[in-house]
Amino acid sequence: MKRIIYFFYPINYKNTIWLIGAGRSGTTWVSSLINYRNSYRELFEPFHTKIPEMYLMGFKKNLFLNEEGKRRWLRFLIKKVLQGKFYHPRVERSNKFINFYGNDFLLVKDIFVNLIAYEVCTNNSKVKPILLIRNPFAVALSVRERKNWSWMTDPKEFLLQKELFENYLKPFNEIILDISANGSYLDKQILIWSIINYIPLLQFTEKKLLVTFYEDWLLNPEQELKKVQNYLNIPIVSSVDIKNSKKFKESSRTSSKKEFEISSWNKKISIDEIKSGMKILKKFGLENLYDEFSRPNHDLIQQILLNKTKMNNAR
Repeated sequence: MKRIIYFFYPINYKNTIWLIGAGRSGTTWVSSLINYRNSYRELFEPFHTKIPEMYLMGFKKNLFLNEEGKRRWLRFLIKKVLQGKFYHPRVERSNKFINFYGNDFLLVKDIFVNLIAYEVCTNNSKVKPILLIRNPFAVALSVRERKNWSWMTDPKEFLLQKELFENYLKPFNEIILDISANGSYLDKQILIWSIINYIPLLQFTEKKLLVTFYEDWLLNPEQELKKVQNYLNIPIVSSVDIKNSKKFKESSRTSSKKEFEISSWNKKISIDEIKSGMKILKKFGLENLYDEFSRPNHDLIQQILLNKTKMNNAR
């Protein structure tokens, strides 16, 4: 039986909420919580090699894009997606029926776009990026448990992107080559996680990117939703009880309920694997991003973004 999708959307969306993050970071689940009232049209991973149009236009996982790169037709397609003028059955999978409640936002969630986000958002003020971060060990373990899925598995692939290497990865060339040749599967995933989170944190300034943590959504989803609403400059709904909602209690299509503990990854990893991963994170200044209880260090993120803002103001 074919599923019929009913949705109504304006020709021009007021803004596009772009939820980005590494695969296995909980983006599908958090996207459903942001859209807890089903008030937004939601696009599920339009920037994916499984979408024929993307593949044909040269999109690939963790592609880097900056103003120097041409890719005219890909840029045209990106703009079309983020304006809500793109349709594909896989992308519309979350949309059964949508009531807008007066909001005309488009919600897009992606897992392979961290390295194009800055360039795209710089040229489109209507796109509001939200970076979701989850503990790198939890992400790497989850990816390892699903090896047959569509992941980048060799960090050396980043070095094939000349502009990415010249602009950001030259100082990390040695560790990338070393982990690629000698690192474990877990090491490689932690390095990939480091690169795709480190670069947007370097690129964006303080008020141009909202950083939110998967662990915070688990512990206090109402507070995180208020942060999102404040960032989007929409009325804050104070009476929301997300933690007792069906969407919060249910895992996403791509998760299992056993993952819904912020420190569950600790039971699946050895001390040596943690030490090895911490060495990688230290190269990027991210070794203190989480404490021993897997709680995020918000001050570190704030400092990185603030430093970028000061650098821009000094120019």
